This record gives sequence, C-alpha cells and structure tokens, in this order.
Amino acid sequence: MTAAGADLRTMRRAAMLTLYCGALLGSTIGVFITERTQTAKLGMAAGSLAFLILALLLSIAAPGRRVIEAGALLATLVLGAILALAHPIGLLPMYYLWPVIFAAYFSSLRMLGVAYGVMLVSLGAGLALNQTSDLKVNLFIACSANVGLVATLIAFMTRRERRLRADLEVAAHTDPLTGLLNRRAFNPQLEELIASGAPVSVALFDIDHFKTFNDRHGHVAGDDALCCLADVLRAQSTDGELVARFGGEEFAVALPGADAAAARAYAERIGEVLIWRTTDRGRRLSVSAGIATLGGDLQTFDALISHADDALYAAKAAGRARAAWWDGTIQIGDPAVTALAA
Repeated sequence: MTAAGADLRTMRRAAMLTLYCGALLGSTIGVFITERTQTAKLGMAAGSLAFLILALLLSIAAPGRRVIEAGALLATLVLGAILALAHPIGLLPMYYLWPVIFAAYFSSLRMLGVAYGVMLVSLGAGLALNQTSDLKVNLFIACSANVGLVATLIAFMTRRERRLRADLEVAAHTDPLTGLLNRRAFNPQLEELIASGAPVSVALFDIDHFKTFNDRHGHVAGDDALCCLADVLRAQSTDGELVARFGGEEFAVALPGADAAAARAYAERIGEVLIWRTTDRGRRLSVSAGIATLGGDLQTFDALISHADDALYAAKAAGRARAAWWDGTIQIGDPAVTALAA
C-alpha cells in the first residue's frame, strides 16, 4: 500500500471512530444521564442516530478523502441542530473540537478554514435558535476561540511533523555525497520494474583504478570523482530511469524500455562524455560498465544484477574503460578511452 493509501485509510478510521464515539456519548450522556426536556432528548437521539449512520456509511462505502471531509462538515451541522434543541446546553459546544481538529490533522489549511467557518456558522445558529441559554455570546466567543487555537496548534505541529518525515524519507533513500538514489531505494524500484513485465536493462558502472586514484590524490579528490560520475549519469539519463550509487565507486542505472543495444549505447555515451569531462580538481576518469537485459534466463532481480556484475568484471579484466554485456555469453566492447584515471 502506498503512503497516500495508508493515510486515507487512517483518515477513514479516525472519522469512523469519532462518529461512533459521538453516537455513543449522545445516546448515553445526552439522552439518559443529563436531565433534559423531552424535546432535547429527542434531538440528542436524532443527532446520535445521524452520527451512527454516517459512521456505518464510512464503514461500508470506503469513500475518498473529499467525501470523508464532507461527512465531517455534515457532522458539524448536525451538532448545530442538536445545540439548538439542547436544554440545558451544558458542555455540548466543546464537541465542536472533534470535527475541526480532525480537519486540522488530516486536511489542507484551506479545508481547515472551511471546517472552522462551518463550525462558526453552526455554533452561532445553534446558540441563536436555542431558547434556554442566556450566555450565548460568552459561549460563542469561548468556544470559537478555544477551538480555533487548538486547531491552529495541531495544524502547525502536523505540518512540521510531515516535513520532518519527508526529510527523513529523502535522507533514507538518497546517497548523501552524490544526491543519487542509494541501494535501499534502487533495489525495490528495480524489482517493481521487473514485476511489471516491461523491458528493462541494468548498467553497472565502476570508476577504473579508484583505489589507486584515492591513494594518489586523497579522499577529497576521490569524492570529487564520485560526484563527477554522478553528475554525468544524471545528465545523460531521462525521467523514469533510475540512477543510484550502488556502493563505493560502483553506480547502477536501470533503463526501462531499453533493450541490450540501447543499454550499450547508453554505456558508451557515458564513456565518451568522460573523455572530455574532468573533476572539479582537474582529474580525468574512465569507467568500466557491465550490462544485462531482462529476458531469456534473466527473469529475476538477482539474476539481472548478478549477470550485469559478471559483465562488469569482464570489462575490467579486459583492460577497463569499456563496456561488456551479457548476451547468453559475455561480450566485450571496444575501449572508450586509452588514458585511464591519473
């Protein structure tokens, strides 16, 4: 289930729980416990029944976000009708907190404004129509101020929490040095592409002689080299292609819709770009590439990555700075550049 689907399910459950609780409290405290007139008790019973019906509809129909929000607004208007008949009013206005806080947590700021506006209309109309209370202005000001303050605080805290969660999700799925996907994010997305049955190729890239490069020029220059290759891969890739730092100096690119020839052309293009590209510190790089394409005996994630890795090692064993690919057997291409990392 996606994050949006899980959020909608939580929203629906919260709405159902709120409505069931409203129905239960209205039918017990409102009808049987609090001393009220017969008319007030009938109003409380009718309101409780309305809450129960709304909760049952949410349980059966499993509606979308807009319908749930409309149900919360309708429940707010039902509260106003109950308030108009209540005698005594008691603590009934405090229950306006429920639908407005619900909107503060689950809905947009615009929808929260609508919910608060509906609450003010419902509260004002209910108090104006009530024939028993002589503290109508006091109740209106106290209820609207408290509900507004609490809803504002919850909306602020909720949006702060969501920003933090979004930042954490990005950090968990992104390589901090290069800004590319990390392996934790790349693997499940590639598995989804494979499961879809669409053509997909994988190209693994490894910076040639990277350990020697690091030892000779230092780790800062090594980081520059990694960022340089990441920039080239990112620039040469299109939307929908997955580019990741697979680990150490190794990078992976998933190419949806690419057959073996297209994947080879992509790898060769990366090598050619690097001929003319230098790192921020003026160093030149070359890469070896290993390619595997979904199909034949390569039908799983493990098989695809394993054969691409085998092809990568074959390219390195053949002299580096070239691509190799799996085509029933490993085929090795021509070198892209003769001057390796120096």
